[in-house]
Amino acid sequence: MKLNGIKMENKLKPLQLQSFITGIKSMTSSWRIQIDTMENISPDKIAYMAGVQNKAGWFTFNVHQIEAEDIVDLPQIKTKEKKSKSQKLREVLFRLWETSWKSTYDEFQDFYDFYMEQIIDKIKGRL
Repeated sequence: MKLNGIKMENKLKPLQLQSFITGIKSMTSSWRIQIDTMENISPDKIAYMAGVQNKAGWFTFNVHQIEAEDIVDLPQIKTKEKKSKSQKLREVLFRLWETSWKSTYDEFQDFYDFYMEQIIDKIKGRL
């Protein structure tokens, strides 16, 4: 397997850096953790981090050296399910109904049916 042009094993070894947690910030549905290191990071480690950026994985931190027995019984990684275009559109229409159309349509499904017909008719008009 190649990662950013560097040949690597099929199963990547965990990246280990002596580091400090220097910031924690609450996000909408998660947390952002800032980690700083005083270690001089090699080009291989930089390439590794670039290759796994935005991928789900495990972060392990302790104030002492981590031993193999410290890392046991890890649950499955939960990844965000990729939504279909129609699911995304439905969510956007729901927000539109909530903010602008709730007084006109008591039920979201009624608004959804109305608005989808408007979209369909507009596209048909372009044929």
